[in-house]
Amino acid sequence: EVETLRVGDGRNPYSLAYSYINNTLFVSNFLTSTISAFRGKSLISEFRTCGNPEGLYVSGSKLFVACTNYYSDMRGELWIHNVFNFDTIRTFRTGINSQSVILDGDGEIYVLSTGDYSGRETYLYRISEGVDSFFVGGYLGSMCISRGGYLFLVGWYGGVYKFNWAVERGEGFIISDISASSCAVKGDTVVITDFDNDRVLYTDFSGRIIKQFYVGDGPIDVYAGEP
Repeated sequence: EVETLRVGDGRNPYSLAYSYINNTLFVSNFLTSTISAFRGKSLISEFRTCGNPEGLYVSGSKLFVACTNYYSDMRGELWIHNVFNFDTIRTFRTGINSQSVILDGDGEIYVLSTGDYSGRETYLYRISEGVDSFFVGGYLGSMCISRGGYLFLVGWYGGVYKFNWAVERGEGFIISDISASSCAVKGDTVVITDFDNDRVLYTDFSGRIIKQFYVGDGPIDVYAGEP
């Protein structure tokens, strides 16, 4: 059975995140700069967030929202909301066109700022006591993380970049010749959607392809369970 959850007209729903502590599904609405909150099939709230939100991440009682501000100055933001009452807890300015957010095993926040697709390339921002940035290059828009200390950054224009969050050091591009739309980590394997070649790749952490599966036209997203 397929159910439809309706956020309303003119919102352009973009990403999903789920809170298991209060059974709430959050949806980012790109065009209206809002978040829709569902319990079961019921829309219980739509609340304001930063401009043109894309990536969402839930950890404990907090919802993390990466915003692009695509229709203004493209200067990215991170907003943190309470998953119970949806209040805004804290906000941060990040880099150009921030599309993805994730937390590492130490609870530090990473925001991926894709760039403007012309002169400004991708930067990775780490938010702890302050805000640090790391130059990556290319135009990458999505992330996945391993338990052992690695972030994998993927993009339509760039491939797959490996970042060691345990020692805060970029290790460079491990795959550079694919249009990667998303990734997930399962154990010691990275699962990558290769949009242009209509396939899903399984690689090790060095980028060596272990196996591949040809799927439907232009795969966008992949989920592999807990890392």
